[in-house]
Amino acid sequence: MKPIIAIDGPAASGKGTMARMLAEHFHFAYLDSGSLYRAFACIELVLSDKPNVLFDDKTVKAKPINVHLSDLCEDYDFLRILSDILKETEAKKRKIDFSSYITHKDFFSEDVSGAHEFISIAKKIPDNILKSEIVGMGASTIGKLPEVRALLTSLMREFANSPGDDYLGTVIDGRDIGTVVFPNATCKIFLTADLKVRAERRFKDAKDFGDTSATFESIYETLRSRDERDASRSIAPMTYDETYIVVDTSNINIQEVFNKLVSIIDLRLHNA
Repeated sequence: MKPIIAIDGPAASGKGTMARMLAEHFHFAYLDSGSLYRAFACIELVLSDKPNVLFDDKTVKAKPINVHLSDLCEDYDFLRILSDILKETEAKKRKIDFSSYITHKDFFSEDVSGAHEFISIAKKIPDNILKSEIVGMGASTIGKLPEVRALLTSLMREFANSPGDDYLGTVIDGRDIGTVVFPNATCKIFLTADLKVRAERRFKDAKDFGDTSATFESIYETLRSRDERDASRSIAPMTYDETYIVVDTSNINIQEVFNKLVSIIDLRLHNA
């Protein structure tokens, strides 16, 4: 197997930015595990036949739709339906309840390998949808389901086994990449930062993506509760051990973090 660089850490610690920069520098494929969970949340929004929208104590049921992964990759008008759902939700101030969602066990048809097809869907979803706070909450909620984690872990492993002939390895970022998904990764890095600093970063991102509903206070509380939830969950908690190198990004700029990580990874690749 080609080298794998695992970068874990809480939201807005800088792991996504660093992972992309490092992948380009080392000519590795880049896989954002968070976007896979967010994409799965988006798919659940469209496909679930469970009650999924709460408004004035009344439950609105989504129409059940029978499709497979290959349909979403090709002709199915997935993005239009997803966009309509989120627009209606925001316009009517509805709350999406992801806690009632289940995995679509038949979603991955036997004739579809999975990883690259699923990732192609995630790449097609616009950033203002994929990175929205409401989809992030959904990703965090469904991420607690064992069957969802097992499915996406399998897809990530499949991707890293064959990232493509043009790539020398894979950089993957997330919360359990080095502990669960790839415990034998070539190099494991845990990025962290002060909660207030991370909330400021995420608030700026929300404004850049045009998310008018986001506030610093709501994002701070969301990150705080997610940190607690991710670190305390029984399945694949966010943590690190002695096999990791921990880097705090609170008070150093992007270039300084990048230079430090390049040195660390260079050494690990040389000794691998």
